[in-house]
Amino acid sequence: MPDPTIPEDKASTGQRNKCHPGPWWAVIWVGFYLVVTQIPGALLSALILGFGLWNDPAMAKRLEKMGVLDFLSSGEATVSLIAGLGLAQILSIIYGIVLSRRFFGPDWRQKISLIRGKPGSIVAGMTLGLGLFFLAEGLSHLANQFFQTNQYEGKVQKMFAPWPWWAGVLVIGLGPALGEEIFCRGFLGRGLVSRLGRIRGVLLTSLLFGIMHIAPAQALYAAILGVLLHWLVLITGTLHGSMAAHFVNNSITMLSVCEDSPVHSAMNALQNGLGQIPWVSVLAGLALSSLVFWGYRPVIEVCAQKEEHGF
Repeated sequence: MPDPTIPEDKASTGQRNKCHPGPWWAVIWVGFYLVVTQIPGALLSALILGFGLWNDPAMAKRLEKMGVLDFLSSGEATVSLIAGLGLAQILSIIYGIVLSRRFFGPDWRQKISLIRGKPGSIVAGMTLGLGLFFLAEGLSHLANQFFQTNQYEGKVQKMFAPWPWWAGVLVIGLGPALGEEIFCRGFLGRGLVSRLGRIRGVLLTSLLFGIMHIAPAQALYAAILGVLLHWLVLITGTLHGSMAAHFVNNSITMLSVCEDSPVHSAMNALQNGLGQIPWVSVLAGLALSSLVFWGYRPVIEVCAQKEEHGF
């Protein structure tokens, strides 16, 4: 069975087609990604917030007194943030699909590995997502020791705290799991792996994935997580596993941040504990991730046997 993550061999020459994009085009498409998705979302947030400030002069005074970040963390801007970030995620999905259809043709889903995955790939992705959560928590605390980003990250978490937990899971969990995976691991990854090979292609794709997250500490561990997500795509031959992993990782984070989450207190206690032993958190994340990559193929075989027998 041909590997859907790399281009098909040319019958006449035995050479592989080099898919779009190459490295420089990948940088350009990432730049356009930020413009096409983030600017409209920011404008929508600003429009909704501006309407609220116009109707409520007292809110405008509070904004002036508190400053932007503290005001966004107060809960008064929750509706505008959900709308703006929600629009950004919708545009992200559309952007990845449009580029994939434009450059890969009618069978773009197969070309970017957006094909039906075996249940084992979903199970592997969900397990990896849990591992990524531990890994990200550990790396975040370690990065804070060097970059001193505690105050910034604390304000960002407070910004999401007033969100309804379902909105956090939908916008921050599901949105990036679809949009970022289609664009990064699907569109960018296919082109870069076909041109640079698996190692360099995965590394460059993951580096660009990290840069997309802008903040230095977040960009660092996003790039590391990107390597693991991309490698899961390569061994499973489908985006479904990486989407599941991305969704689980982001959703766990939002369930721990949103104050109305049913597991908010328990997750806060867990995060505080992991913050005291960040290296243990990193090792736990690496252990879970290694278990996924080591045990994936047996899981696939078992699931395939169950499907054969109608289970």
